[in-house]
Amino acid sequence: MKKVSKEILEIINSLSWLLMDAMWMLNELEFSYAFIIPTVFSGFWLLFKEDKFDGFLVAFAALMWSVMNSIWLIGETLNMPGYLVACKICFLLGVSSLVTGLLLSKDITKTLGAFKRFKVKVEKPQAIKEIIR
Repeated sequence: MKKVSKEILEIINSLSWLLMDAMWMLNELEFSYAFIIPTVFSGFWLLFKEDKFDGFLVAFAALMWSVMNSIWLIGETLNMPGYLVACKICFLLGVSSLVTGLLLSKDITKTLGAFKRFKVKVEKPQAIKEIIR
């Protein structure tokens, strides 16, 4: 079996997450529920693609956000009591993990830049540099 690259996992994660939310918005709940699986699974798998602890913590924050979103979807559409408490716990874990990862990072732009969706451009285009001068 061929290894799945981090880039492919990020695409799967982002696309399945987008489709999960889009199907929820369109009230196609069966499809939305189905997209929870690749969203959370790929987010979990991305944790193991990180070689540095600060990157792991940022990936964990993203995973907590997708888990929170999944719990919210299920809780709201099935009228489950108490789902917002679980969402708030995921939110707090995610924010704590993100802040800790950024505080531990020796290079914040590199830590966030490892993720396509958090890509931080360090260098400004030449035209903007000239305007600033």
